[in-house]
Amino acid sequence: DISILNLNDNTFNNFPENIINMTSLTSVNLQFNLIGSVPSSVCTLTANPCTIDVRNNLIFDCTQIPDCGNAGFITCE
Repeated sequence: DISILNLNDNTFNNFPENIINMTSLTSVNLQFNLIGSVPSSVCTLTANPCTIDVRNNLIFDCTQIPDCGNAGFITCE
């Protein structure tokens, strides 16, 4: 099973929702893409628990990142 997924520098315009149900993930690096928002469905992924790094994207207001309230977390800035 994959536990660490490095998807940085891929010019993704949207959060790759196809990884949301990958329950083995513990770390996802999405830095340096063109992502502008993070869907609330990401809380399914952070519950693994999983750390998601979305720094250095087009997210201008990190307060808009979902607060999942579970064991994982999302790094925005």
